[in-house]
Amino acid sequence: MKQNIYIKAMEIGFSKIGGISYLDLKKQIEIEMGSSMGRNTEAAFVKWIVDAFEPVVGFPRGLPNFILGVANYVMHGKSDSASRTHYDRFSNTIWVIKGATVKQYLDYQELVESREAAIKAKKQSNVSIGIALFALIVSSMLGLASLYSTQDVNLIEDKTKVERLEKENQQLNEELYKAEMMLKALGSDTTTNKNNFNENKGTN
Repeated sequence: MKQNIYIKAMEIGFSKIGGISYLDLKKQIEIEMGSSMGRNTEAAFVKWIVDAFEPVVGFPRGLPNFILGVANYVMHGKSDSASRTHYDRFSNTIWVIKGATVKQYLDYQELVESREAAIKAKKQSNVSIGIALFALIVSSMLGLASLYSTQDVNLIEDKTKVERLEKENQQLNEELYKAEMMLKALGSDTTTNKNNFNENKGTN
């Protein structure tokens, strides 16, 4: 999750137990964010600092006017000595993060961790789904391969059965042929014997 200057300020303030000056805070934020604050941004940031941090040394009772003077200096770059003095005092003051701001920062950290955990869980879920789909595809392919293999075996068995039946049929044909030949031979013998019997009878 991309951070902004306010989250970065809370992070730095949370790590600085003894507090940090506005000047050092601003410099560190600009270094870590990689860019300088514009006038409008810094003016808003100055007002936010007063709400989110507590000064170690208190300001005079006219704090709103004091902060307004600092913001005006930031916004318009007034060169009068009073505005410059206000800004210098504000910049060199040590600021400590408030308890309410700490809670906001911890809530933000929890949100970030929850988001990261959700992203991680989603990635793991996607991996699990991918593995399940891969296993399903492999199982389907193995099932088809097994089906084709079974069909091949059935074809081989059917072919063997046909060959066996053809062989049996051929043997039957041979036996039938032999039987026919025997019948013909037997019929021929019977006719010959009958003729011989008739001839002998006529002679007698």
